[in-house]
Amino acid sequence: MTSSNSKKPHVVVIGGGFGGLQTALSLRKTDCEVTLVDRQNHHLFQPLLYQVATGGLSPSNIAAPLRRVLRKHKNCKTIMAEVTDVDLANKKVILADGELEFDYHDFHALLFQLLASVCLKFLGKGRKHR
Repeated sequence: MTSSNSKKPHVVVIGGGFGGLQTALSLRKTDCEVTLVDRQNHHLFQPLLYQVATGGLSPSNIAAPLRRVLRKHKNCKTIMAEVTDVDLANKKVILADGELEFDYHDFHALLFQLLASVCLKFLGKGRKHR
């Protein structure tokens, strides 16, 4: 997988949780391409998960497909994949089944919206973050 050849800035958001979804939604009216990458195809509101377990709510009340949430936004697309690494030197997001190219110069961006444990995994590899 590669980013499109468009001249528009390409923003890659890794993670479809609260932060990632809000980031993608906030960029919906901008002149950039947004790619949301998540290993699940849905956003889950976990604080109400116990309500589903006890029969108080339907699963559809606390989970929404990411594609459905972003469907009206022409500059947003979603990819269901697991990110295994980020190669900043070669400008690639390494996925379990391929790779996604991005360019982070001239207002292009790679945004991480990850759980703390995953962030610690990347930091543990000795990467420098600025």
